Amino acid sequence: LSHLVSFFPLLQIALDPCNPNPCQQGVQCHSIEGRYICACPDGYYGNECMTLKHPCIGQHCPGEIKMCAS
Repeated sequence: LSHLVSFFPLLQIALDPCNPNPCQQGVQCHSIEGRYICACPDGYYGNECMTLKHPCIGQHCPGEIKMCAS
């Protein structure tokens, strides 16, 4: 079996960090030097654009509270 391996060249597989796309919010992933960058839309940040910059914007505050706590 070991002599069969010598007949086949080694395959090098380039891993694409954008496949599958780790970016959230429907943004495109950009692969640069084996790493990925997500261009987050306004209002989001983080490696995958999952964190809201202002988590209370657009959310209803419960009860009589007029401001959400973030």
